[in-house]
Amino acid sequence: MGVDDILDFDDVTNAIEAIATSITTTLDKVKPKKASVEFGVKVGVESGKLTILLVKGSGEANLKITLEW
Repeated sequence: MGVDDILDFDDVTNAIEAIATSITTTLDKVKPKKASVEFGVKVGVESGKLTILLVKGSGEANLKITLEW
């Protein structure tokens, strides 16, 4: 297994895209004049591959949402 196999960010970027898409869908429904969303994820190595721990069932996640109407 080479470094390129370990540093494959596809799972990480796919998870971030899914989270952002879900948040955007909700914001489109509630239609605030202004919105700020901040989320944190932890990236780790599992079975020799990079993984986003938020999606792997980790009990830790950060999400801050500010909405203004």
